[in-house]
Amino acid sequence: MPNSNSIAIIISLGIQMPHYPDEIEYSDKYCDDYYEYRHVILPRDVYKRLPRGRLLTENVKNSSIQEWRSVGVQQSRGWAHYEMHKPEPHILLFRRAKGTDPQTGLPPPGFVAPSDTYVY
Repeated sequence: MPNSNSIAIIISLGIQMPHYPDEIEYSDKYCDDYYEYRHVILPRDVYKRLPRGRLLTENVKNSSIQEWRSVGVQQSRGWAHYEMHKPEPHILLFRRAKGTDPQTGLPPPGFVAPSDTYVY
């Protein structure tokens, strides 16, 4: 628990404490040319149950493991946890191909994902 001196330092440096909601929060969807995105903010107790240092799966082939669904995240099919934002690891970043069938989770026919590599 921070004391009054540490709180004063945090305020003077403009550091914000992470926002942990009481319930799982879902953002609106937002898009680029290829994907639709959303982020999910987890309560502290839910976040503490997650594995660390890797992306979470929806389903592991030939298994009943549903990592992000097992902690209560509810979304239609096709969403993938695609990136970790280290300053706020309790915020899960999801994406799926634009036009994905929410019943099957399959992308539209002919969807070609852009390269995820960047040229600097």
